[in-house]
Amino acid sequence: MQILQCYSTHEEELLKQILEAQKEAADPLDKVLQIFDAKVIVSLKFAKLGRELYVCALHYYDENLFDDTIPLYVKVKEALDECVEKKLYSFNEDTRTVAWELIDFSRGIVFDYYLRQESYDLGSVSAKRMKRYLGTFIEK
Repeated sequence: MQILQCYSTHEEELLKQILEAQKEAADPLDKVLQIFDAKVIVSLKFAKLGRELYVCALHYYDENLFDDTIPLYVKVKEALDECVEKKLYSFNEDTRTVAWELIDFSRGIVFDYYLRQESYDLGSVSAKRMKRYLGTFIEK
């Protein structure tokens, strides 16, 4: 349980590193994808902590991991809302639902990587999967 509390405490710092790893994107949809690309970079930096976090999360439910105030959710939702406000994209779900679907999917990709402890390039694999998954929410 303490590791989950520790993770919550350092989440702002993790988000700062995620945002620093982002490149500037004109297209809000690219911003969404870059947030997740950067999240993978940070996840790999803290792979040992990430594995421990997932083990803890299996044993102890932490509602903070699913709260609309977590910084990652806020940034993803802002980028999705920008897509809608600028009328660049529309989604087949509300932006809150899309943001959480993407976060859950991203967590699954990273968790799968941690479990397998594979040596493949998580960054490129994740980027392709996230882009494909995000595409399922865009109205054609």
